[in-house]
Amino acid sequence: MISHRETVTCGIEGQFKVKVELIGNKALNEPAAYQGNNVLTTSGYVGEMGKVLTLTAPKQEVDEGTGQVECSVSRSGYRGVEETVMLSSSNTGRLTVPASVVIPAGSATAKFMATVVDDNLWNKNVDVEITAQLKGYADARGTVSITDNETATLMITTDKENYVEGDKMAISIESTSANTEDVTLMIGISPSQRIACPASVILPAGKTKVMVDAVVTDDKRVSVDYHATLTVSATNYTSGRCEVAVADNDVPRFELVLSPSTVSEGDGPQCVVATLRRTDNIDKAVNVRVKASDADGVLCSVSQVGFAAGVLEQSFFIGVVDNAVVDGEREYQISAGVHFPDYGLTAGEGEQGFACALLKVLDDDGPTLKMSIDNVNVKEGGTAILTVTRNTSTDSPLTVRVTSDEPGRVTHPAGVTIATGQTSAKMQVEVNKNDTDMDNHLVTFFANADGYTLGKTNMQIVNQTLPDISDVKLTAEKEELMAKTAMKVTASLRNSGVTELPAGAKVNIWFSYLQTYTKGGILLGTQILDAPLAIGETRDVDFYVEMPNKMGVYYLYAQVDAPSNAQEINEHNNVSTACKVTLTAPFTVRTSVDKDEVKVGETVTISGKATGSNVVNAAVNIIYEWNGKVYKVASVTTDSKGEFAVQYVIPKTQPGSYRFGACYGKDAKAADEDSC
Repeated sequence: MISHRETVTCGIEGQFKVKVELIGNKALNEPAAYQGNNVLTTSGYVGEMGKVLTLTAPKQEVDEGTGQVECSVSRSGYRGVEETVMLSSSNTGRLTVPASVVIPAGSATAKFMATVVDDNLWNKNVDVEITAQLKGYADARGTVSITDNETATLMITTDKENYVEGDKMAISIESTSANTEDVTLMIGISPSQRIACPASVILPAGKTKVMVDAVVTDDKRVSVDYHATLTVSATNYTSGRCEVAVADNDVPRFELVLSPSTVSEGDGPQCVVATLRRTDNIDKAVNVRVKASDADGVLCSVSQVGFAAGVLEQSFFIGVVDNAVVDGEREYQISAGVHFPDYGLTAGEGEQGFACALLKVLDDDGPTLKMSIDNVNVKEGGTAILTVTRNTSTDSPLTVRVTSDEPGRVTHPAGVTIATGQTSAKMQVEVNKNDTDMDNHLVTFFANADGYTLGKTNMQIVNQTLPDISDVKLTAEKEELMAKTAMKVTASLRNSGVTELPAGAKVNIWFSYLQTYTKGGILLGTQILDAPLAIGETRDVDFYVEMPNKMGVYYLYAQVDAPSNAQEINEHNNVSTACKVTLTAPFTVRTSVDKDEVKVGETVTISGKATGSNVVNAAVNIIYEWNGKVYKVASVTTDSKGEFAVQYVIPKTQPGSYRFGACYGKDAKAADEDSC
């Protein structure tokens, strides 16, 4: 038995019967007498065929500029006559169709062209419905999806280009074309947290512009100025963008004051007190980077100054380098900028958080005048003696002009003559009385003569009856000694104030790797002055201090703290200049290895002996150099003879040449080396 199923399109309508005819293959040679049972017709009607009209349209979206698209209508049922199908469009502004199309006799289908209207206007994408009508049939419908080939452009602008955190912002969004419906515009901000703004806004139907209110976020954090990007977008629109600059309002403003602002190059590493003072945002904690325009000519005691919240000002020392070269008067810029560690940036010139000051340095090489004063602190109505010194031949007299930067506060002769055979001359300075100004004032005196480098010195006019620790010096009995040994150092200090310094001042000896003093280091010793220091008195204080367990070049400083209940005229001159000291190892080490050549993964024994002082139970670091880098093997302790040995397995991942050695303490340089 054979069964078969087939779906067919029938051009008939109404009730119907089914006739099936089986046509055999000629190769079968079926006799004619046997072919009578090859046809079968149902005895009655098996069903009723309805009349269906179908409309077919393109399945894909159609661009407005396409022109025409092909559609078709199909009928079921009787095909013996031609029939006219009526056509219509639901949106003739976007799509037109013929009024009718004819299905010819004998055909089930007729094609027609629908025209997509290109109106050169911005429109929304739409679905247009085509309806086909034929008498005796249910209406047929098909949909054509049309995308507009014109786009509207969005533009976004702000009421200004530059803002400060906390400012209000007015945002204007415009479209080149109005829409017949409300449009949702999406607003983007980058960085997203920097501007408080709605995420979207409605552009009303028929309108081309809408305003949005926003606020620049004030995050209360110290940060760099930045640029923010605003964007606007919507479906079927070309997006718009703009940028604004935002200044951080949390960065403190600073002013930098140098006292004095003119020095001689021989005045030393602590001749200037730099005071960094902030004028706003005092409640913010910041770090300020400090540098000089020429690090070879100026010494800054610090590279960074920390300001805790609430701290108004900080001071530090600036010194100058005496280069022994006749290079004349010169100026250096000292700059300070807030550092932003999150960005690796430091505020620069012209930016908030930056301050600078000029330091004038007078050359002391070649023909030079120098000035000194016998009292650096003088009360109103008091006097001081200025001394002008020359460094040239004394065969003839030299007339020197003397001026000051505060001529209304002091009285002195306009000049002085250094006599033949003399290297210096003196003159008296009187401090004028002033009953209204109660502040202290720094006065700088200048000595000038043709052909000579300018000389200068400073004097403080004081209105306070206070002591002043000054002229702090430190001397050491040795310039070189072994680590962990002691020596005598002497601190010298003077009271240059206008009243005695009470007993109780602390004299501290500090050890540092820095050539200019800064807070910190290793405290080697402290003594307290048990007796007052009279006006003009100088006192020496002796210490015996032990050096730390370090090697190399270091610096010692004497620093004097006044008693806690005693104020000073100037608290920035209480530290000595650096006293250089070189620390050496107490012993040397000889090392050797037991093999000249090994394979990776094998063991080599490093042995050695320490010679010198304190070699018993001494700590020795075993190191090796490989591929240009130094690595630590282990720390070992010598025996009663100063000898040691340690084993090391050569890493399997590190073939090559090794140099083994041993060193003392924390010094990375080996006292002796051996290779394998």
